[in-house]
Amino acid sequence: MRSRSRFPERLCAALLALALAASAAAADLAARVAEGDGLRAEGRLGEALTILEAAAEAAETAPERAWAEGAWGLALAEAGRDGEAETRLRAALEGSAGQPALEAVTAATLARLLAEAQRTETASMRAARLDEAEALASRGAAMARAPEIVAHAAAAHARVALARGEPGEARAILAAALAALGEGGGAGRIQIGDAALAAAAPALAAKAYAPERQDAGRGAALAALGLSEAALAEGR
Repeated sequence: MRSRSRFPERLCAALLALALAASAAAADLAARVAEGDGLRAEGRLGEALTILEAAAEAAETAPERAWAEGAWGLALAEAGRDGEAETRLRAALEGSAGQPALEAVTAATLARLLAEAQRTETASMRAARLDEAEALASRGAAMARAPEIVAHAAAAHARVALARGEPGEARAILAAALAALGEGGGAGRIQIGDAALAAAAPALAAKAYAPERQDAGRGAALAALGLSEAALAEGR
């Protein structure tokens, strides 16, 4: 069975469709990126990477290229090609000026990538990496407005805290985000619940999924995490 997506919300594609101008070229690019990102979320990474690379190369403006680079970076991260993913996400972030939604998503995603990186490095190098991840997470949180992006940014920020060995701080970040979101956050709550489980906070994870109890979405969320109701209750 394929391991679950690190980024199940498909945020980049959804935001791209809202952000690009309604020109024929932009509409075509949006369709390509949405197709590629959908394939990424399904685990069809070879197909996704081919489509997203072509989309980035076909982009006619800097904002369009930034969106395509962001989605491409997510797919590369899914494929375990973290060095290439970092390059693409940094390029997307550089081109995100004037696009707060893109800036928030890309900064938060890059923060998580850096926080979870497994590298051979000195203590000072690791500290510098986590400091940058912290700054990016804060940048993402500051730019986030839409509830789904707020959830995405909070989960990334919590992942940085976990990488620093601060589970209490991670739990505090997630709890504050859930309080601010209320019943909102949509699919972004999946990442909050996932981060809460990593922070050994099953009750907080259950709260993250609570709105999904009203429909089939909660079952899908648990399936994406590879969890049962009993495992969730026990914090596994």
